[in-house]
Amino acid sequence: MSWGKRLRVVGFGLLGLAGLALLGAAGTVLWLRTAPGNEFIRSRIDGAVDVAMTGGDFQIGSLSTDLFTYWKIGGLEVLDEHGRTVAAVDQVTAQLRPLALVRGTLHLEEVALVGVAIDLQRDEEGRLDVQRLFGLGASDEPAAPWEGLPIDVELDQVVLDGAAFELTGDDVQASVSGLDVTAQASVVGKVVRVENIVLSSDVAVPNLGPIRASGGVVYDGERIELD
Repeated sequence: MSWGKRLRVVGFGLLGLAGLALLGAAGTVLWLRTAPGNEFIRSRIDGAVDVAMTGGDFQIGSLSTDLFTYWKIGGLEVLDEHGRTVAAVDQVTAQLRPLALVRGTLHLEEVALVGVAIDLQRDEEGRLDVQRLFGLGASDEPAAPWEGLPIDVELDQVVLDGAAFELTGDDVQASVSGLDVTAQASVVGKVVRVENIVLSSDVAVPNLGPIRASGGVVYDGERIELD
């Protein structure tokens, strides 16, 4: 067989392998969009967060996604070593515009969090239990200054519906319920913007009663500006 024929045979073989690889990748993506594939993703996320924790447990009750345009996660829980719920979210939904990735931007039309409940306790050393569960010290500082994210992010609307927050410790106590927030957000380079914030809640401890607020905040990696 001549070298030309041998090269053609090798070339056709490589093309065949590339085609099989593409078919395999396409098949994997299609499978991940199915119920068994969604369960596979749920279990991997669950396991990855568990590995990052130094104690307690992380659980995801359900996950549904087509990978590209929507994600829906239910029954998120962070539990301490004794099974007490430190943080829980009934449902998180996200709607995406996948074509924005072509221009290097993660564009989310909406992220909504429903039924958020956070119950933090602070120990004698000043550490919150969530810090202990993830192996963080009370005064840990970032290893390096904020340099932004690998990709720009645009968020048309974020919705926080009916959140509750509790904080207890030797010298501090706070209780907030009925926390509703809507806002727009973006991360471009090092600049983080949260705009058109509308917030309402009932602050029971300290006894401030119902509060309403609106405005915005910008962080450029060095300073925070409030509007």
